[in-house]
Amino acid sequence: MLPEAVLITMLSRFQNSCFTLIGDSKQLPPYVGTQAIPLAVDLCSQSALDIVNRRGNTPTCSIQIVYRPHVRMMELNSEVLYNGTLICATPAERRMALLQRMHMPNPSIPVAFIDVRGEAIQSVTRSYRNEAEAQAVTVPVRKLLSKGFHGQEIMVIALYKDQKLLCEQLLASMGVSVGTVDSEQGAEQSVVILCTTRTTVPSSSSLAFFCDPRRLNVALSRACDGLFVTGSSSCLRRLPIWENVIQWCESHKLIVPMEFFDDLLPYPQN
Repeated sequence: MLPEAVLITMLSRFQNSCFTLIGDSKQLPPYVGTQAIPLAVDLCSQSALDIVNRRGNTPTCSIQIVYRPHVRMMELNSEVLYNGTLICATPAERRMALLQRMHMPNPSIPVAFIDVRGEAIQSVTRSYRNEAEAQAVTVPVRKLLSKGFHGQEIMVIALYKDQKLLCEQLLASMGVSVGTVDSEQGAEQSVVILCTTRTTVPSSSSLAFFCDPRRLNVALSRACDGLFVTGSSSCLRRLPIWENVIQWCESHKLIVPMEFFDDLLPYPQN
């Protein structure tokens, strides 16, 4: 993959040429691994699309057609982040791997929000980990494996690096890929499990990171056949953007406790 800083430098060599840039400005900009050189961060963390958009004199068209997700799963992303404008071009019958193998809260939607009671603990690196949530992640993973999914078809992504490391330890023997939202931009997998981790409302300094709509967009759009989100619904409903996710899940009856997917634990039936 060509770094965007290199792309912009290359394009600048062809002053009289026309180019077409294809991408999504509603997703994360390039990642810069060092903060030691402020100028490098300022220059290299900009996307080519953002630079073009700021000029204001370039013809643009908005993304509308998507191919990756199940159509009902796409509705979440579309309603929360694209004002309901997305159109799914992939027939639902081609994205039935999860719904045909597992009992889901809503049998027509391959999405579940697993409500976890736990405590997020901040480390000296200012990252967060939540042991109860990490344990909860193993439940759908085991269930998926028992239903015939292979480890390489499952991806766990976390908003925080410490939670990613904890999940890696717990899932080491299951062949499942684990990453952060930022590191998995551009990736896709049949089933994705998203760890939100937080149990308290972030301070203003970390609110921008956690509630960045671009980061949420990447997190919600990696899956093809199914999406599980783990976290504290009581916390997330108090946060910008995330409250819309919770409201959507509630409206479609997708919020369940961990016991819903654990055959070894009793699940109270209404």
